Amino acid sequence: MRKCNKCGKEYPETYEYFRYNKSRDGSKKWLSRRCRRCDSEYTSKYCKDTQRHKLPHVKAYYKRYREGHKREIRYKYYERVFGITKEEFKAMVKMQKNGCAICEEPLKSNDKHSFNIDHCHETGKVRGILCGKCNRGIGHFNNSEQLLKAAARYLHNQ
Repeated sequence: MRKCNKCGKEYPETYEYFRYNKSRDGSKKWLSRRCRRCDSEYTSKYCKDTQRHKLPHVKAYYKRYREGHKREIRYKYYERVFGITKEEFKAMVKMQKNGCAICEEPLKSNDKHSFNIDHCHETGKVRGILCGKCNRGIGHFNNSEQLLKAAARYLHNQ
């Protein structure tokens, strides 16, 4: 039997009544000193008391930060999602003469929806930078070269 430090009730010393705590590296496991009910109450109260990210002044700070660092945030996103650095992205834009790789329409750098990084969904390899229309067009054809050729033949025969 194990006694809960909070409510003082005794329960069998099993996982059903007490949670396991682990060391950071996961090598050690031991039963909590609080029963599951008391531990749940403590955790929910702690979470409500410490939700700093929902406080108005914290929200305002992050909003100001995002407004002032839009480009840096976007470059970090490209690196995290597509694996390309800021320099690689700029080199791609320069190589494409600041236009879409398909229709060559100029890409507007101030509008985040004016261009898309095109990539293979199977390999994750970045293919180029496209305008929104060309990117959606390729997507609607399921990245299929055969479907795109069939569409070109259809337009040619009309």
